[in-house]
Amino acid sequence: MLITLTEPQWTHCALGADPVGDDPIGCWGQVVEPYSACLTHLAEHEVDAYVAGLRPGSDLKHTGTALTQRILDRLLDAVRNPATGRPEIGLARFDYVTFPEGVSFERANFETAVFNGAKFNGRARFAGVKFGNRTQFASAEFGSEADFTSVSFGRDAFFNGSHFRSHATFTAVTARGDVGFSGVQFEVAGHVGPVACSGKIDFSFSTFLAPIAFEIAAKEADFRRARWLSTATLRLRYADVDLTSAVFEYPLRVIKNPRPFAAALVPGPDEGDLGSLDSTVTLVSLQGVDAAHLVLADLDLSRCRFFGTVHLDQMRIEGETSFGYPPTESHWAGWKPQRFYRRQVIAEEQYWRSSQARAVSEWLPNPPNVEIHNPSALAPIYRALRKSLEDARNEPGAADFYYGEMEMRRADRTSRVADRVLVHIYWMLSGYGLRALRALVWLFLAVWATLASLMLWGLPDDDWEPKAVGAITSQSVTMPLEKPDVVNPSGALRDRISSERFEKSLRVVVNSVVFRSSGEDLTTTGTYTEMVSRITEPLLLGLAVLAVRGRVKR
Repeated sequence: MLITLTEPQWTHCALGADPVGDDPIGCWGQVVEPYSACLTHLAEHEVDAYVAGLRPGSDLKHTGTALTQRILDRLLDAVRNPATGRPEIGLARFDYVTFPEGVSFERANFETAVFNGAKFNGRARFAGVKFGNRTQFASAEFGSEADFTSVSFGRDAFFNGSHFRSHATFTAVTARGDVGFSGVQFEVAGHVGPVACSGKIDFSFSTFLAPIAFEIAAKEADFRRARWLSTATLRLRYADVDLTSAVFEYPLRVIKNPRPFAAALVPGPDEGDLGSLDSTVTLVSLQGVDAAHLVLADLDLSRCRFFGTVHLDQMRIEGETSFGYPPTESHWAGWKPQRFYRRQVIAEEQYWRSSQARAVSEWLPNPPNVEIHNPSALAPIYRALRKSLEDARNEPGAADFYYGEMEMRRADRTSRVADRVLVHIYWMLSGYGLRALRALVWLFLAVWATLASLMLWGLPDDDWEPKAVGAITSQSVTMPLEKPDVVNPSGALRDRISSERFEKSLRVVVNSVVFRSSGEDLTTTGTYTEMVSRITEPLLLGLAVLAVRGRVKR
């Protein structure tokens, strides 16, 4: 939030105004009642009288005034509580105040503090300050170091649109509300945190020109359209993180911090308003992001939206980062049963499935104002995530995303019918080469079907045995032996079921599975049965081996 004024909206000092010259306004300082000038331009005895009337808890209203450290010290001493030694201020109105030199509000208590548009030309010290109901530093400008160490905000605090030209320190900061840094610019390398915020911390539209590190415990962390022009690390706890359309030209690491920040915070986040929450860090969106330099570690990606992310295949996923999962129970889709295998699922697939007719209720419904994308748009996302894990040598994890890619291809109604049929058969036989049990079941059924066919129709009634019959004389006689035609089995089916025929059929089937000829004499039906089995059964065996390899390969 950028606040600019072309003329004061309060009763101002106007000293030095030249109605017909270059400065028709003069001094912007707010008039100190009952006088006619601002605090800076009051006579000395008037300043003494004003300061003498202040008490701990008094309001300080000096909008637009230029305050030196000497004047500020007199004000703070006048409102200092003798029992605690801390300056206690009710309403502090320092909008558009200029601090021409270094100032210190160290250990002050503010009931309400408004520094919108203030300019700190020197060092600004707010170490140990306690802010109360409302705190605003919108569009403030810090020309030198800004120190907010061990600061506590009783409610919301906003620095929106502020500009930090030098080192800014936000260490051991606690807030019982939202903290806004939207549109803030940090020019110098810095460290933000630890910060414990019971609400939302907002860095949307902010710009970071130098390396920076964050340590944040909050319910939400908003970095939409934030821009990093150097390396950065986000160490987070509890937060739902939004990186929509963020820009980072150098490596950005987003990490769940494994331990509380309590050692640096009083009270620490685990003892404060966040203590009842799960410390899991959830990334909710990467839409519009170039993920080539992004590293994610130990995050929950079950609700993360990836559509519109570029270079997703170059993103690094580390640690115990997890995605969502399908429903675990079996369900009925109309007249047919439906069961989902456990695999990692992106949020966009869950949103799409929950929008379908007769959808299982356990699928994650899409949030308000979130677009639902068709399978044709989701398959490339799975393909990119699969490549990312394959490049990291995580083959088992990549297998889940391959399954998701094929599921989207199978569900894509815009593709050719022949392609969908082929993919459907691949799914039905082996779960896209990833479900070993399914392939083995089909292999078992194929073997028994071949066995039954050979026993009933494939083996002839009798085995042919070569015989030479003739008379032996003084002259040698050679009689060729010809193999008779195979005779199809006849008689009742029960007569064809015997241990001898079963053993021969089993020998044929086993040889077929390993691409070997059985050498048995078969009927025409048996010959074609063997030909079909020598194609299908090795294929099913290979799919089962492929599925096992995909789950154990590293």
